[in-house]
Amino acid sequence: MGVFDETLFRLAPAVYRELSAGLDPDDTGAGLPSAPAFLRFGSWVGGDRDGNPQITARVTRETLLIQSEHILRGLEAAATRIGTGLTADAETTPPDRHFLSRLRAAREIAGERASSIEARSPGEPYRQFLLIVAGRIEATRRADLSLAYARPDELLDDLRCLQDALAAAGAPRQAYGELHELVWQVQTFGFHLTDLEIRQHSGVHRSALAELAAGTTCSPETDEVVATLRTIALLQQRFGAHVCHRYVVSFTNSAADISAVYELAERACAPNPAPELDVVPLFETIIDLHNARETLDAMLELEPVRQRMAATGRALEVMLGYSDSAKESGPVTATLALYAAQADLASWAAERSVRLTLFHGRGGALGRGGGPANRAVMAQAPGSVSGRFKVTEQGEVIFARYGNQTLAQRHLEQVTSAVLLTSTPAARRRTEQAAIRFEALARTLDAAARSAYHA
Repeated sequence: MGVFDETLFRLAPAVYRELSAGLDPDDTGAGLPSAPAFLRFGSWVGGDRDGNPQITARVTRETLLIQSEHILRGLEAAATRIGTGLTADAETTPPDRHFLSRLRAAREIAGERASSIEARSPGEPYRQFLLIVAGRIEATRRADLSLAYARPDELLDDLRCLQDALAAAGAPRQAYGELHELVWQVQTFGFHLTDLEIRQHSGVHRSALAELAAGTTCSPETDEVVATLRTIALLQQRFGAHVCHRYVVSFTNSAADISAVYELAERACAPNPAPELDVVPLFETIIDLHNARETLDAMLELEPVRQRMAATGRALEVMLGYSDSAKESGPVTATLALYAAQADLASWAAERSVRLTLFHGRGGALGRGGGPANRAVMAQAPGSVSGRFKVTEQGEVIFARYGNQTLAQRHLEQVTSAVLLTSTPAARRRTEQAAIRFEALARTLDAAARSAYHA
């Protein structure tokens, strides 16, 4: 949380602003920035229970509440700071009728708080509005339903209305300066800060499903699986489905391991609806990497997967494990197997019109697949980076990469530039040619390294 509070919350809009400056070098700051909010953060802290009995359903629930507390405090402080400095007055920058109507509605919602703000800032409608918005963000944090925003989109709608009014009144720099950075922050972090992801071992799901089907007394491990799925449903009801919907299944051997999670969710939440889940297969062993295409083909036949893909525009996420494959066969063999798997999965996705995102479980020390992040992105298999790249940041490098604002910005810009460059046709042709050129050498290295590692 310290990294998000001190670095990433302010860093995200700085990265977007830098990209916008590159896209529009002649822009004077008086227009809408070109860069979208393209960064998204996720976390396994409080969600990854694979082999860790300390991570319970209660811990997962408390984790998301802590995350929400931090981001809402950050948004409230930013809105208050920007609102305090928003001194454009009604006489020199007259607001349009649509904004005045929105301001009247905001005053009615805020009641006495709005009257106090108006008394302190007479004739400054834009400042009044944004300070009321800040009060509503505070109410969202306190769960005061009479004043709270129900979801981030409502806040974004208010901020865009304010931007449009300022721009129309002849104050575009106020509209697209710090105020737009607040918009970017809401788009990046929402009201939940990071998407909380769940991870559990496939064997735990198989055991839980067998116990529930048998109708016998469930083990504590099975009770915890059920409690976790119910907690996901409750968190989605409170914060929205997007805050906790990815469920990573480690050591996925077949589509049955994916189906088990959906079936467990139905059983755990009945008679209420199951939560929205995107179950992510994690391929970790060499044999599972070789069989990934077959597993994914069978996944596409599962009705819950078909429903989710229809809802997400045929988006699918697959995670690749680096440390376990390296432990099993050595780092050279594992790296080559992962490269081959990526190339195969990229081809598979193109054949089936699937928007594939490969989630790389790498980072940190070299033994865990780490190394220079931008070089790692540029070295991915042809077609496997199509404007989308997802990677873990291991605990041992978080402060090294994100503890300092300047270093963190450099790191994120390096990764972003690598993703953009790797997604171009020229980069794809270059990597395809390199793969052909070094194919024989790779086979020689693979055989020698595997033999040496096993010896």
